[in-house]
Amino acid sequence: MWCWPGTWRALFDKRVFGCLNHLLRRRRRFRPSRLERAAARISSLAPDWVICTGDLTTTGTPAEFAAACRALKPFRAAALRGFLYVPGNHDCYVRDAACQEALAKTCLALNDGHGLADFPRVVEDRGLRLFLLNEACPTAPWLSCGRIDETATEWLREQFAAPRAEKEGRVLVGHFPVRGPDGRELSSRRHLAGAGPVHEWSLAGAYDVALCGHIHHAFRRDAPGAMEVCAGSLTLEGRIDVLDFFPESCTFSQFWLDMSDDEPAPLLAGQISATGAH
Repeated sequence: MWCWPGTWRALFDKRVFGCLNHLLRRRRRFRPSRLERAAARISSLAPDWVICTGDLTTTGTPAEFAAACRALKPFRAAALRGFLYVPGNHDCYVRDAACQEALAKTCLALNDGHGLADFPRVVEDRGLRLFLLNEACPTAPWLSCGRIDETATEWLREQFAAPRAEKEGRVLVGHFPVRGPDGRELSSRRHLAGAGPVHEWSLAGAYDVALCGHIHHAFRRDAPGAMEVCAGSLTLEGRIDVLDFFPESCTFSQFWLDMSDDEPAPLLAGQISATGAH
């Protein structure tokens, strides 16, 4: 979502750069009409969970958060088991008190009472464990980085060191990709600090799938160990990531739905076992 910040303070922080970037670059490709179409398609799938991997807003303003919450109502209604949201770097854009308060309230509302202080956290559902991280933090105007702090790293270490239950599937949910689509670290301007251990756990098969956003172009990386799926930007690119978990065989499958022409596009369809072996 994008709205004018509505305060003169935005002229003196990162928001002015975010607004200019949207107006000069992204506005022509921005298609909010895809949200309604996507909500209807998702509802037809009757998903157990709907997951948003961040960047609800452009500059993290209260008006943008309010508009995003309204737009997400049908998505939340479509989820049979629940809706999950992790913040993106655009949601945690500046240290402005009003913006930070709007983020905190939005997180509580979208996560059914679980706020920013509850990250990292795990959600369990019939053999599936979802590990949710908040990797977003305000940065300098020329950066769009994130970080996994020491507390989250140690928490993940403990979670992944615990033996798996029988037929247990593990999904890591954060805003930033652990690696880019080519398997390399993201550039210094966009990278995820502290991602080294998570990458090692991926290679070791400590988790099976990583769900992320941040990169506006959707991609799936079929690497040794875990599959990584970037949802991309629904309003800019028009993709929906669909991930199925089959408890009986403890496997995952993934495909895309294309909202740009409202036709399903099973691109890059793939399957992975919960041991990390394709």
